[in-house]
Amino acid sequence: MRRPKGFRQAWQRAQAGLADAEAAAKARRRGEIGDGLRRATANLRQMEELAEKYPGLGDSDSLHAFRTKVKAVRQALDP
Repeated sequence: MRRPKGFRQAWQRAQAGLADAEAAAKARRRGEIGDGLRRATANLRQMEELAEKYPGLGDSDSLHAFRTKVKAVRQALDP
């Protein structure tokens, strides 16, 4: 089954948002960290909605692993 275009785009945007947050964290730019994490979380939510709509679309393990990575970055940044 082919993945809908929205899933692939959401996955790429989520990865880019997390990468931006990690880069901003290294440079200690607080506002940009939050923006990147919000984008990653929003796109992850969109991917999960599409995965529910199309059951064979994405495996839940990869989505869970990505969500865990977002949470880990968020926890590492909280004082």
